[in-house]
Amino acid sequence: LSSSEVRYNPLSYHLGSVWPHDNSILCAGFRRYRGNRAALQIFDALFAAASGFRDYRMPELYCGFERSIEESQPIPYPVACSPQAWAAGALPYALTSLLGLQPDAVHRRLQIVDPCLPGWLDHLALTNVQVGDARVDLHFERTASGRIGVAADVRAGELQVCTD
Repeated sequence: LSSSEVRYNPLSYHLGSVWPHDNSILCAGFRRYRGNRAALQIFDALFAAASGFRDYRMPELYCGFERSIEESQPIPYPVACSPQAWAAGALPYALTSLLGLQPDAVHRRLQIVDPCLPGWLDHLALTNVQVGDARVDLHFERTASGRIGVAADVRAGELQVCTD
């Protein structure tokens, strides 16, 4: 619930708390419709939140208080499960969305559509990514023009890697 709503309560389970898995779905939705700026904003917030929890273990939810200079870490929700499986998958899912990874194991294909990286990250390497029975190393790097270049090295199996 938006903090501008009358019923907003940052300590409420559904009226102001933050759910990492919901935010990763929002990130994927923005990416699907080319809302890169919003997707990156969500990813940055999730990443910052994860860095505020012990061992980067995302809880089921956390309190929806606005970040301040004095309190830059998220406020834990008192009875949240931590870690929580769907919350643990939030950052990997959001990153997969940002990178534009669209695997199709049945057809032995990996499509990479309009990859983007957070502004604070100029290059990223993913090694030994499995698509079906194939494995591939992927390297993403921001070019001088600001676009994200992609290099792929299929390590095992048959895999066609396509970029747009």
